[in-house]
Order: sequence, then C-alpha cells, then structure tokens
Amino acid sequence: MMRSMFNHRFGVTIGIVVGLIFKFVMLEVGRLIYPPPVELDPRDAIQMAQFLSTMPPSQLIFVFASHVSQGLIGVLAGCLSNRKTSQRTGVLVGGITGLFCMLNLMILSHPTWFWLEVPLTIGVGFAIGGWLQAK
Repeated sequence: MMRSMFNHRFGVTIGIVVGLIFKFVMLEVGRLIYPPPVELDPRDAIQMAQFLSTMPPSQLIFVFASHVSQGLIGVLAGCLSNRKTSQRTGVLVGGITGLFCMLNLMILSHPTWFWLEVPLTIGVGFAIGGWLQAK
C-alpha cells in the first residue's frame, strides 16, 4: 500500500516537472521566433497584458500550443513512469496543468479562446491515462 502511494505521487511529480520544462523550452523557442520588445518586463502584469493584446495570431497560437503541450507531454511522462496507476496519474497531471493554465488566464488577460486550454489539458489526462492503463 505504501509503495503504491509513493509510486503514484512520484509519477505525478515527474509529469508536472517534465511538462513544465517542455513548456518553458517551447516558450523560449517562441521568443526566438517572435522576439518580445526589449523594454518588456515579464513580471509586470500590465505590460504583459498590453503585449498579449498586440501579438499576431501565429504567436498566440504558438503560446497556446506550448500550454496544451505542457499537459500532453506531462501526462505522457507521468503515466509512463508508473503504468499501474496511469489513469489516476493522467487525471492528476492534466488537472494540475489545467489549474496552472487557469491561474495564468486569471492573472493575465488572454484572448477568450485561450480558456480552451483548461478542458483540453484535463481531457488529455483522462484520455491518455485511461488508454495507457488499459494496455
């Protein structure tokens, strides 16, 4: 019982960490493709909101894809680290990633369609977790 609980938490931790690393790498690639203004302070919510409102659609899609990929890659990593509890791990990693996305959307003013990230990351967790546990 104790070992199963440890493996379950370890898989969730792996999923969250790997997903975050992947997202940050993708965002850095995005900054190379679409460099932000030099004077932009990413810690200033007002400046970031103004910057988001001027982003071209292709850059917005890149940011959206990096957020959803965080859930996808994180769920895969977490579920593959412990196949016995992949359904629970997938749901937890997808849910936690969805909460991260929701927090980001509440702090910064994104386009309304960015709210699709939340159900997509949670849905990915359910789908991949269930699929890997069934195999």
